[in-house]
Amino acid sequence: EKDLIKRINDLIGKAGITGEETNRILLFIIASSYKMADTLHALIQGSSGSGKTRLLKVISHLMPDEDVKRYTRVTDNSFYNQDEYFFVNKLLCFEDLDGLKEDAQLAVRELQSNEILITSTSIKDPNGSIRGGERTVRGPIASLSCTTRGEVYEDNVSRSFLIAVDESKEQTQRIIHYQNCVAAGAINKEDGKRIQQFLQNCIRLLKPYEVINPYANRIKLPQEAHKIRRLNELYQSFVKQLTLLNQYQRSRDRQGRLITEKEDLQTACDILFESILL
Repeated sequence: EKDLIKRINDLIGKAGITGEETNRILLFIIASSYKMADTLHALIQGSSGSGKTRLLKVISHLMPDEDVKRYTRVTDNSFYNQDEYFFVNKLLCFEDLDGLKEDAQLAVRELQSNEILITSTSIKDPNGSIRGGERTVRGPIASLSCTTRGEVYEDNVSRSFLIAVDESKEQTQRIIHYQNCVAAGAINKEDGKRIQQFLQNCIRLLKPYEVINPYANRIKLPQEAHKIRRLNELYQSFVKQLTLLNQYQRSRDRQGRLITEKEDLQTACDILFESILL
């Protein structure tokens, strides 16, 4: 139907995220990219107790459960020892990126940027002899991560959006009101579960088409924008993912590629406006 992104945003609100209208739809779009060839990543930054983990949890549960990997802790070499295709087209969620040790963070960054981990290691052959060998773990992955130090990781991941949690007094009051309504039984939890299942099924219907944007050269970001090269790549990637979300309403060319419409660029500008301006 028309106004797909607005409709999804309204459903996310009913699924349990009060306020945060821009952040929640931005995170949903980023998370939905896990099925595609070009995936996206988000760093959710906020102080302790600001609600960043709840944002991650609600959005991740709107994705199909079979495609989501959630981690509270990662040991140094665990990613390197997974099966080769364990992470392919999966959404990885880290509730505390700051708690990951350096080797684990390096593995995450490599999967995000290069989409592959290749390790030279010792392998025992069928005869019991030890010899040198390689282990390979493949991506691509999309990821959502919570952190109190977003600026530390921002430069390490070229395709990562840094998203600041709304810590205003007004948002605090909205959250308290929502918590009180839940406690009073004024919010039907079954409605939230139905919305969750509905959106999961919508994501299951998406296909990883190639996208062409005939308006790509018509967009000019402000020259004074911070890290404009990186920002332009993020913007174009975000437009592509919006096109993919709208794939049942978009035309395809003779090669089967989805064609971006002006509406996708406008929606991207609306959602990313504050990030571009800042």
